Amino acid sequence: MTCRGRANKLILFLERDDVLEIDGYLKTEAWPDPGVARIRITYDPSQTDPGALKEAIATSYFDTWQGFARASPFEIEGYEPWGDEDG
Repeated sequence: MTCRGRANKLILFLERDDVLEIDGYLKTEAWPDPGVARIRITYDPSQTDPGALKEAIATSYFDTWQGFARASPFEIEGYEPWGDEDG
């Protein structure tokens, strides 16, 4: 995540309203950087888990308002949404 625009897009993927909607998501804090960005996601662990957050971030989102799918521009190191997860 290199800029504020990407941070806003990340929030779009976390506040999604499709089948991967996250009930326990509360907020995101992001510090964009051209190198390695820091991101802190706050959520209610009684309603969701890190796996659901990763899936929402890394998987395409169908925007029902605009009527098309948005491919995720994000990758999570060590996470593969369609296969095995390392560590």
